[in-house]
Amino acid sequence: MAVIIYLQKDKYICMKNILLILLIIFTSSCSFRKDFKVLDRLEPIIEPIVEPIKEFLIENTLENNSKVIIRDKWNVPHIYGHSDADAAFSLAYAHAQDDFHTIHEAILKARGEYASVYGAGPNKINAIFDYMVGLLKLWEIIDEKYYTDLSPETISLCEAYADGINAYIEHNKKNIKQYVYPLSGKDVVAGFLHKTPTFYKLPFFLSDLYTKNPEDIPSEYTTGDTIEILKNLDIKGSNVYAVSPDKTNKGETYLAINAHQPFDGELAWYEAHINSNEGWNMLGGLFPGSPVVLVGHNKYLGWGHTVNNPDIVDIYNLEINPDNGNQYWFDGEWIDFESFDVTIKIKVLGKALYNYKEKAFWSIHGPVIKGEKATYAVKYSKADDIRIIEQWYKMNKATNFDQWKNAMEMMSIPMFNAGYADNKGNIFYLYNASLPIRNEKYNWKKVLPGNTSNALWSKYLEFDNLPMVKNPSTGYIQNCNSTPFITTNSNDDPDKSKYSKTFGIETHMTNRALRALETFGQDSSITYQEFKNYKFDKYYSKNSSMAFLVKRAIKLLEGNYFHNSFEDSTIDKTKEIFTNWDLSTGIENQNATLPILSFAKIIDLPPTSVGDSTIVKDMSFAMNYLINSHSALDVKWGDVNRLIRGETNLPLSGGPDIARAVYGIPQSNGQLKAIAGDCYILFSVWNQRGKVYSESIHQYGSATQDINSEHYDNQTKLYSNEKFKKMSIYKKDVIKGAKNVLVLD
Repeated sequence: MAVIIYLQKDKYICMKNILLILLIIFTSSCSFRKDFKVLDRLEPIIEPIVEPIKEFLIENTLENNSKVIIRDKWNVPHIYGHSDADAAFSLAYAHAQDDFHTIHEAILKARGEYASVYGAGPNKINAIFDYMVGLLKLWEIIDEKYYTDLSPETISLCEAYADGINAYIEHNKKNIKQYVYPLSGKDVVAGFLHKTPTFYKLPFFLSDLYTKNPEDIPSEYTTGDTIEILKNLDIKGSNVYAVSPDKTNKGETYLAINAHQPFDGELAWYEAHINSNEGWNMLGGLFPGSPVVLVGHNKYLGWGHTVNNPDIVDIYNLEINPDNGNQYWFDGEWIDFESFDVTIKIKVLGKALYNYKEKAFWSIHGPVIKGEKATYAVKYSKADDIRIIEQWYKMNKATNFDQWKNAMEMMSIPMFNAGYADNKGNIFYLYNASLPIRNEKYNWKKVLPGNTSNALWSKYLEFDNLPMVKNPSTGYIQNCNSTPFITTNSNDDPDKSKYSKTFGIETHMTNRALRALETFGQDSSITYQEFKNYKFDKYYSKNSSMAFLVKRAIKLLEGNYFHNSFEDSTIDKTKEIFTNWDLSTGIENQNATLPILSFAKIIDLPPTSVGDSTIVKDMSFAMNYLINSHSALDVKWGDVNRLIRGETNLPLSGGPDIARAVYGIPQSNGQLKAIAGDCYILFSVWNQRGKVYSESIHQYGSATQDINSEHYDNQTKLYSNEKFKKMSIYKKDVIKGAKNVLVLD
């Protein structure tokens, strides 16, 4: 075995460790390199060591050092700290090693300083997003609440994470360009306050308010809208499944964490294992800039999140005083806007910066957008709650259901379904959302009148009244971005009639949810392999939107809708493909490609809301795309649906709204490049003794930015073949599988 030990700049090996190493050298057959020396920079020392001695050395390293990063064969960091703060420091350092660029970009954006480095951008987009940081008062809120609303433990965690990034920058000054040093804990909090609104599409709403009339503002955005707007920033999706011991063949508890995120960027998953002597031992996925695991498991319990779609953003149309543009009408009187300057630093030439000041306005509702068609105000749930990290931190440290539930009761995370399982055999589903209690008089899906307090709200539905299911008689829970009212398709599900329509709680079923009921729901004794097979289910349900769209397509093909654009032989072949498709998305399926290309962007819409003209237009695009790029319509799905990473180009099964979720964008060579969907997947199993075992897969590898690293794409073949790597949170296993060790003390 080879152990690579890194020593921090300007630090020396303690005498105790030197004596220990000398003792081992003289009592074993192993030897160190002759050029062994104290390092004056970060570089490896490679030591051929027999297995027991390697393990003994690492044990000693962990005992005598407070900040240690162990990398396994997949380069996944296993973080060991004496304190939680030590672990957060080391996590930051490890993540920066693998993806400093994305962390750096996220910090710039959360500070509202992106244009200072990259200029105003096309259509001034960089400057606009920097302006939004000021408009939403992110930093004013953080400065006001940082020391009052956060616990000392959370502050210590955030400051330590910032220090870890600072240390990485200090050690790599000659190798990186950066514009964020030094970071503070407030930067870490700002990252969360800046990212979270993306999940409920706040940036999309703000963009539309500048140019659209009130009646043209959508109540929500589809997957197609999302892909077109930001390509690879945010895809609506995720699956979580949990099965109780009563429904598994060996009396075990299963949990599948399967969040669908972009493959790249600030919302792409990074895998890490965090351990401290203060009781923190968590494996899972997190985003760049996060000091805690967001989805994963510890020894006792685990959880996954899926994106839900509660109505937690409200838009108000303000009536402006014709004689004074800085006043709006509210409850019978003209009220002055609160106004302030937002200074945006914009890079112009070389290193020159231009300080541009733009007025910002607030009404009693919240931030104001003075658009081309109207003046709007925005109000959204938990806009001033900075405790998101603290809630996830408490979830990480929970050792039983009650502690985890107490953390969830903070309700600082304003949305996301949660699926839970633990070593006691409990399974649990929660529709987590900060749901405003609203006046039933108004249609809250539309733009609201901004002239009355009757349309304002200040309270939320209490936690205990949220839709939830614990230990259902069915023995399983699932959520796949679908209604909470059909979690198990049994009497254990929440009662829809108890919830106001003003909450905007979903009532639809995605294909993934339908298939979960048709797989998990129909199996009374699930083996672990079956559990994995159900997660990788590749079918559209016969009751899905896709199935209905296919039926409509066949009827349209029998009419005269395509004859002006295509030859009869092409139309006949298209009809043959749609008629013969078995709704499967396997890589060898030759009938899947054309329907999926046709309907991928509208698949989350009710089929009855899609007009014939839209179906014809989207089918025509798909037909032309395949004819032009492949000279055929019956192309194998795996020849089109691809995982592309550098020189790697692999076939993928699955597709939009499939349990094996893949969302791609067309390439010039006739392939679809997967940009989102199944990315980080983690399976956890608690056996009858309560011990947890897990395996995971990442769509790429741990080195998400270094194209020269073997870990840039070393998980892609496993991912393509729907295989996993073994993971463990137990120190003995981590040490045994260690490939290198980094000491940061």
